Amino acid sequence: MAVNHPAPTFADIYDAVVGDDYQEYWWRGFERFVADHQVEFSTVCDVACGTGRTALRLAEQGKQVTGTDLSADMIRVARAHCELAGIQVDFTVQPMQELSLPEPVDLIVCAYDALNALPSEDLLRRTLGGFSAHLNPGGHVVCDMATIRHLCEDWGSDEIRTDDPYPSVWHSVWDDDRGMLSLHLTVAVPTGGGICRVTERVCEYGYSQALIEDAIAAAGLVIQDRRDLIPWTPGSDQGDRWFYLLQKPQGVTLP
Repeated sequence: MAVNHPAPTFADIYDAVVGDDYQEYWWRGFERFVADHQVEFSTVCDVACGTGRTALRLAEQGKQVTGTDLSADMIRVARAHCELAGIQVDFTVQPMQELSLPEPVDLIVCAYDALNALPSEDLLRRTLGGFSAHLNPGGHVVCDMATIRHLCEDWGSDEIRTDDPYPSVWHSVWDDDRGMLSLHLTVAVPTGGGICRVTERVCEYGYSQALIEDAIAAAGLVIQDRRDLIPWTPGSDQGDRWFYLLQKPQGVTLP
């Protein structure tokens, strides 16, 4: 009798395909910001939390954590990770530009180029404004954004093939007119029923440092630190991504 095996989705293979290296760089940068600037927090929201690995690490530190993501599939995997670890994290499905939390938090994190998924300056401003509105006064945001140089030069228009951990094809196209990188991923995943073909399309938009920092200021947030994540140097257009520590000053109230 044939056994039906559920087909894996991109969320199911995300951690294996993306790997641990970048997450570890991000986490070390986050810990450095926290230590260098004495960032104190007990409540945190991980916006665009993906498979929940960062949310889980924060919860393991005893923080009260909420995770949000546009993808119900990612939230499903995130919940499974936390349930397996016996750790409580509240997850909800919602787009980052419409962030809605029952109570303000001390810290918002938004990792792994998530803000680059926003296709317009207006949405970037709206999203950062929502972050500020859901922070306690004195609270912080830790976020990163890929630079235009990284998107158009390091990725650009190319095709990359790899067998680690599964046979995969990464096909990227940079659209200079739209300032957009379109990334198509095809992965051949072995399953109990044979080989399953998993596909995913991601679009990232490049924004100048000046535009990003105008949007930060419009949200009522102050830049406490800005770095290139790799290596840990002052942020510049020549780096891969800007890594920001932002703060909502005391006494700032946004609608």
